[in-house]
Amino acid sequence: MTALGVNDVTRGVTATRFRERQSELFQLLARELGVRQIAATGVPQMERFPALPQPLAWVLGRQAARLDEGLQQVVKQFPQARHLALDLPDDPALAAPDGYHPSPLAYAHWAQKLAGMILDQA
Repeated sequence: MTALGVNDVTRGVTATRFRERQSELFQLLARELGVRQIAATGVPQMERFPALPQPLAWVLGRQAARLDEGLQQVVKQFPQARHLALDLPDDPALAAPDGYHPSPLAYAHWAQKLAGMILDQA
């Protein structure tokens, strides 16, 4: 499973560069290391992070969406890869006390979605 993107958003990585890096990673995993299943977690909806004030949350949310669209394009190029959208419900309990990181409850939701995706592939 990969879970990448938030740091790329905050560091201003372009969508093109993000796609290139994801493609390089998937090539390494699939072609060089022989990984048979890749679960690529979508870039989180940063506009929903409670710690981010507006309009920063909106700007980072739009960039996160662009990077996630690029990730989905890369996933389509690798038959062993699947995209796991992070469409968690709007619930303050899903944010850690810092308002930026996921809470244990968010990780539980995430793990449940991932497990379901893995079982669907089996």
